[in-house]
Amino acid sequence: MLKKDFFEQLFYQSSIAQLLFSEDYEEKIANEAFYTLTGYSQGELTVEYLQKLLHGLNVKNQTQATIPTKNGKSKVCLIHKEEITPSVSPKIFHLQLTDITEKAHRERIIHLIADHSQDVINLHRLDGSYIYTSPAVKEVIGYEPHEMIDKLPHDFIHEEDVTHCIEKHMELLEKKGPVMMTYRLKRKDGAYVWLESAVKPIVNETTGEVSEIISISRNIESRMKASELLEKSKKLAIIGRMSAALAHEVRNPLTPIKGFIQLFQATKEYNEEYGKIILTELERVENIISEFLTLSKPHHERVGEVDIVGTVKKVIRLLKTEALLENKTIQFIYDSKEKFFIQGDLTTVKQVFVNVIQNALDAISAKTGLITIIVEKGQEKNVCIKVRDNGSGIEKDRLSMLGEPFYSTKEKGIGLGLMTSFRIIENHKGKIAFTSDLGKGTEVSIHLPLMTSLSTPSPQL
Repeated sequence: MLKKDFFEQLFYQSSIAQLLFSEDYEEKIANEAFYTLTGYSQGELTVEYLQKLLHGLNVKNQTQATIPTKNGKSKVCLIHKEEITPSVSPKIFHLQLTDITEKAHRERIIHLIADHSQDVINLHRLDGSYIYTSPAVKEVIGYEPHEMIDKLPHDFIHEEDVTHCIEKHMELLEKKGPVMMTYRLKRKDGAYVWLESAVKPIVNETTGEVSEIISISRNIESRMKASELLEKSKKLAIIGRMSAALAHEVRNPLTPIKGFIQLFQATKEYNEEYGKIILTELERVENIISEFLTLSKPHHERVGEVDIVGTVKKVIRLLKTEALLENKTIQFIYDSKEKFFIQGDLTTVKQVFVNVIQNALDAISAKTGLITIIVEKGQEKNVCIKVRDNGSGIEKDRLSMLGEPFYSTKEKGIGLGLMTSFRIIENHKGKIAFTSDLGKGTEVSIHLPLMTSLSTPSPQL
């Protein structure tokens, strides 16, 4: 049998606030933890205070309640009241109070933030299904919070954005770090709204594994519309600049043509030398219009496997005759053991190489002119094609303008070739860059993503 004094020690030394009292409040005993919690001493435990403390508490019922203390500051406690002498009169009750003031305060702040935030705060299981979603979800997509519980985000994400979101979800689980994702989510009324979500894993400190996922989603519909309007305005500005530049370029050759024709009319004589100049200028107008039409004409790409080394070799053969006639040298450096294949359209990729190598030929001098073409493995699973010349080079302030419509470093160039090349490389998810030293030459670097697996070959032209 356990001794009575053992239970007394257990009662008085417990860190949990405890109180024994009779139904008529004549008998009342509390431990030190109770006095510390309430701020009262044994002699200050009045009947009025105990009645206020115990108001509304049921037997064998644990509840959360706010209790008064001596200093006037209320405390939030979990209170358990139990009758321990049901057959004795007056009845004796046991009361336990656990202070959860700080926890309740933190929870209140969290709920205030979640309930009043314009962003949607979500808690997810590892598969993405919703455990909790904040009230803002009603404003953003029209659903009540309880309607989202146990649903998967993929049930609402636009089909074109599902792959992006799955990739980000897998990245989060693998790297156990935060990710950002932008996607369209289906509203209750069937319309889609653009959202941006900051998603972070909750990692278990003991196991080191991701246990849950938290996300904060923001409506960015206005931002996307503003971005779309900005993009449209940029396109209109480009069209305006191109129209002005085209008019300027066409007007330049028309001026001498008009002058010589007026001269022919005035003199009633035909001058063969002037006639040649007129034909040359008309050809220039024709070239300008042809390049402009090539740029604007939609191209139906035939995507397949493109052999970079083989394509460069064909372009070199195409331009080598011109180089030989002008005593210019083209050398090609590559590792014959390496295979460089990309997924793309052979015709447009070939057009880029023609444009870049032709520009290099135009930039170098006869006899001493040298073009070095290098194909090598780049960083991040890319192939790098370098076209290096020993021409006069380009000023640094002019490098940034390369690729703009109707800007050219060549006397008779109109800049559309490089602009087209930029567009083609971007369409192939690649990059094109220029470096140059005045008096030493220029290097063009083209980076294109290598194929990860073989597919249907593109016909090699």
